[in-house]
Amino acid sequence: MAQFTANKAEGLAPPKRKLLLAIVCLLLILAVIVVFVKAKGKKPFQDLEASDISAASVELVPPDTTVQITELEELAGYLNDIVVYEKDNSYNDYAGQTVTITLTMKDGFKKKIRENNLLAVIDGTDYKAKYEPLETLNRYVNNLLEE
Repeated sequence: MAQFTANKAEGLAPPKRKLLLAIVCLLLILAVIVVFVKAKGKKPFQDLEASDISAASVELVPPDTTVQITELEELAGYLNDIVVYEKDNSYNDYAGQTVTITLTMKDGFKKKIRENNLLAVIDGTDYKAKYEPLETLNRYVNNLLEE
């Protein structure tokens, strides 16, 4: 008469048990990799250089002012540091100052980057973003008003 066990894995032959354990371990490793990659984020402007930009301006609301940015090297450095995570459609839920940077690229294309400390909107797509680089960019463009 066959003996039944409460744990089905105990009833498996040793090679099948090893295969099952290997599959479970592989799935755990893949899950950790996915979480790590997602948490790391992406730097959409990591390869941007000042020489790629022919003109740049920033609009700050409030105070509803637009300023031309002449220090393209410095601006490119701040944009290089922006880190975005998953897409997010909650931009309208946030209050406070909105910074909109318009880049005119050497190839004639325009890029719009709008930020509000927790979100970055790049060419119309909203992303959750790392706070510190956006706050640093915000301080930089607000200092342009004082110059």
